[in-house]
Amino acid sequence: MNRTRTLTPLLAAVATSLLLTACTGASATGNAADGDKAGGDRAPVTLRIGTDDSPGRPGADQIDQFAQQVAQRSDGQLTIEPVWQAAGSIVDDWDQAVARMVIDGDVDMGLIPARAWDTEGVTTLRALHAPFLVTTDDVVAQIVTGDLADDMLAGLDTVGVTGLALLPEGLRHLFVFGDPPTSLTDLGGKVVRAPTSDTTYATFEALGGTPDDLGNDDVAFQKGIDDGSVIGAESSFELAPNLQAQSSAIGDVAYFPKVNSLVVNTDVFNDLTANQQRILQDAARATVDWAIEHTPSNVDLAEQFCARGGRVVSAGTDRDELRQAVQSVYDQLLTDEATAAMIDQIEALMSDADMAAVPLCDGSPADAETTGTPGQDTFPEGVYRMEISEEELSAAGAPEGDAANEAGVYTLTIADGRFVLATRFHLASRNQEGLADCEGTYTTSGTSVSFVNENCGGEPFFTARWTAAPEGLRFEDVSSDIAFAGPVIEATFGTKPWTKVG
Repeated sequence: MNRTRTLTPLLAAVATSLLLTACTGASATGNAADGDKAGGDRAPVTLRIGTDDSPGRPGADQIDQFAQQVAQRSDGQLTIEPVWQAAGSIVDDWDQAVARMVIDGDVDMGLIPARAWDTEGVTTLRALHAPFLVTTDDVVAQIVTGDLADDMLAGLDTVGVTGLALLPEGLRHLFVFGDPPTSLTDLGGKVVRAPTSDTTYATFEALGGTPDDLGNDDVAFQKGIDDGSVIGAESSFELAPNLQAQSSAIGDVAYFPKVNSLVVNTDVFNDLTANQQRILQDAARATVDWAIEHTPSNVDLAEQFCARGGRVVSAGTDRDELRQAVQSVYDQLLTDEATAAMIDQIEALMSDADMAAVPLCDGSPADAETTGTPGQDTFPEGVYRMEISEEELSAAGAPEGDAANEAGVYTLTIADGRFVLATRFHLASRNQEGLADCEGTYTTSGTSVSFVNENCGGEPFFTARWTAAPEGLRFEDVSSDIAFAGPVIEATFGTKPWTKVG
């Protein structure tokens, strides 16, 4: 199945901003008493959907699409309002923190990675994350569109949440810093950064590692990489370029898929009219189809990772040996009859699956050149994205207050002497203002570049030296003469590499 992500970040973001409302009051605004519970007219309802993601991430794209699907079907009667990083930017067990917000009714809905629910007493989603079991995109697609999805989502009822859909986000690999370990079955007790999940953690413990989410703290993460205590991170080819340091992917072994659960608080769902419930269900099913079509294949993402100068290596361990190493995880999962039955069904799907080989690459310039990466003497046009946190901006010298206001996801489109800068802010009050776009012209001379705004003050933006790095595009020696904004511009553009996304 051919899957490509259509990257039109400005149009997608504008569409999303039209769906956002300025309402920050009680959840599920509108009251069932205002209309006929069976489906008659009633006051418009805004449902707030929480996620740990921020704009520009794959999960955020799924929320954007779901919001658009609801808007198209509801004729203004239902609005989906995203709450980005709903539990905060630095928090332990970040996925679970958002899940509990849905359970408690602090937000009406949630997009929660399915892996997170096993710590909350939901057992029916664990088969998805049985190690080295689901290792192809096509089987993931079959699971999320078949009867298995209904069986898996049914377990959410026990915690007061109604599952609407499972949305595929891609396969997960181990990305290691420094030299790859000599054996994937003995990680030497070192830390593997991984989002909290009982099944995920049991897997990495069985392989000799110490899984830890590190509280989503980039400073602690970087310190662990620097002192050698953190060996790697569980991630995807799409997101790995945003890790704290350059990494090598163990590419020929997928540990499990990341699948997001689209859920709604059951009391909130029951308070909707029958028609509104159908709208949510139909929009959720349409979003599943969209996610399958627009999620790039693991092979395509690996090729892109190589093209950016990434390194993809072989595990040097066959699947049977890896499965034997994690037998203790299966022993625990198989004690539950429903989970055991689901694993059997997935095994049957995998037995008929075509196993596409992920390309291996050593990160050499030759790998990049063969896929069209520009040379150092040519300014690399394209679409670039960078996410920066309040903490990173503060550490880079942004003034107090500005760091919070300007933290977010930046998308920079560069082509034919013109640029467009689109920003989706982390701060909720800034998000409600929608999308901030600046555009203008740029000129280059050798490895120097100068950007000039046309609609954000109509003045020079900044000058810098540019470098086409393996991880993307870097700006160095950033200098801005804008009196009130120069320091934050310099911190924003000069702190992190920009990943090429189009």
